[in-house]
Amino acid sequence: MDKLDQAAEPGYGGGDEPQSQGNPNGLAGPAGSSPQPGPPSPQGVGLTSEAQGGQRPKPEDLTEGAKASAVADLGEDGAKASAVALGGTEGGPPKKKAPNGVSVMIVEGGNGPMTAAKASEAAPPPTLLAIESLSFYFGDNKVLKGVDMPVRANSITSLIGPSGCGKTTLLRCLNRMHDLYPNNRYEGRIVMEGRNILDKGEDLIGLRSRLGMVFQKPTPFPMSVYDNIAYGLKLKKITNKPLVRELVEKALRQANLWEEVKDRLKESALGLSGGQQQRLSIARSLAVGPAVLLFDEATSALDPISSAKVEEMMVELKKEVTMVVVTHNMQQAARISDYTALMWLGSLIEYGETIDIFTRPKQKMTEQYVAGNFG
Repeated sequence: MDKLDQAAEPGYGGGDEPQSQGNPNGLAGPAGSSPQPGPPSPQGVGLTSEAQGGQRPKPEDLTEGAKASAVADLGEDGAKASAVALGGTEGGPPKKKAPNGVSVMIVEGGNGPMTAAKASEAAPPPTLLAIESLSFYFGDNKVLKGVDMPVRANSITSLIGPSGCGKTTLLRCLNRMHDLYPNNRYEGRIVMEGRNILDKGEDLIGLRSRLGMVFQKPTPFPMSVYDNIAYGLKLKKITNKPLVRELVEKALRQANLWEEVKDRLKESALGLSGGQQQRLSIARSLAVGPAVLLFDEATSALDPISSAKVEEMMVELKKEVTMVVVTHNMQQAARISDYTALMWLGSLIEYGETIDIFTRPKQKMTEQYVAGNFG
């Protein structure tokens, strides 16, 4: 009997069922497990200096943790780009900064490194979610003001901006979490797979399993590691035990957690570290097959090592799942996201490819924000 068999034997499909508490992810979680109410690289674009006659970093020159990282240094004419391997030996070349003073880290992925010119010519991925003239009200208070932006498939979109600007409010509109509280109202449309998910007849449980939410604080259920992942599958009426075991292992591997917990599947999830609990929460959402994962400052409460593991997981995961990330960490947005949107007082100031937002912003406010002049 393997580890999954042993973990599943007394757990999945047996024992006392936890009481439903209305988990916002669309999973009726056990008592005490619901999250606290309230606010919760450019991949495939590894800039090189080929346009300047320079050389791309060779794979053997890069550390494992920075296989194709680069630091973009754009001159006043917006044409200069130099590639420097990150994570090298002590005393290596310093990180360079764009004219606005922000170090921009570009992590290679997807189709491999491209020059800035090639990046701008590449066709964008298809739109998975279309946010159209979206406004949102808490009672009579209008907190989102006519937001229009796409969320592109198999990419990471970061929402940045100062506290109170509407980032989390926008994120929670995407899976209708605001519906859990009274006296809220939407205007506009959010179109996914040809339908407006703001329509009154929308199946909210099904919607939240398609658009999973990961909160700032980890939300493990008070049960075993295995049963945490299997719980959502049980709610979806998946009762074939071999299939459940397969899906549990797949979700834990996707969350880069399998090797750390494969010998602890029968132990309580509450005994895991904070970083492991956060990846467990991500794995629980992944098990039910979401199209989109929504991250509400999911690494802000983690230590740097745990944060790096979550970021690495996100970069790998975008091959299968689209992600929208709320973050106050602009370096994180520059490292992992393909697209970035700046919010300010409920309005969308600028949206575009991350490399453009950080090095060639169109709006003066965007330039000031990424330079750290406010916020």
